[in-house]
Amino acid sequence: MTKNHYSKIIEKKSNLELENMISENSVYTKDAIQAAIWEIEKRKQNIENTPNSERKEFESDREIILQTEIIETESDDEEFVLDDPSLPELYTKNTIFFVSAIFSTFFGAVLLSSNLKYTKNSSKWIEVTLIGFAFSLLLFFLVIIFGLNLFIIVSLNIFGSKVLTEHLWNRYIGKDFKHRSKKIIFI
Repeated sequence: MTKNHYSKIIEKKSNLELENMISENSVYTKDAIQAAIWEIEKRKQNIENTPNSERKEFESDREIILQTEIIETESDDEEFVLDDPSLPELYTKNTIFFVSAIFSTFFGAVLLSSNLKYTKNSSKWIEVTLIGFAFSLLLFFLVIIFGLNLFIIVSLNIFGSKVLTEHLWNRYIGKDFKHRSKKIIFI
């Protein structure tokens, strides 16, 4: 069988997880999906080569495992930040929110823009960056003209971060987009 750099990770996954990976192909990278397809083909070939008595035993065990996995996936919280190395690594909504609220909406927009390169809307990074820049520029002029205090500035940054994480994230990345968490390193 053919292998790629995801094959070792994929071998450890259950059949249900592999089938989910293939059906949710917009979430996973092409190499991860290809490795999942190869693994399913390999497992089917192994089942066909086993004697009938062992095959029946295997299929009854498989049914029990599938039922358990279905129960587990139904009871899981709808958390979209996972540790699966086949998923793209993105800055989380919380990271973008706090960077925008504390520093500036522009910096949150830059983080969101860097996330867009892993999605189907990768060309929208300019739009997101310009929105963050325009919002920060507007806030700057409001501070100069009206002399806003720190509380109002932070409140407006929180508003801008909500726009980034709730509106633009959901619009361009997707509310249910599964990903790994990318860390920010301050030097």
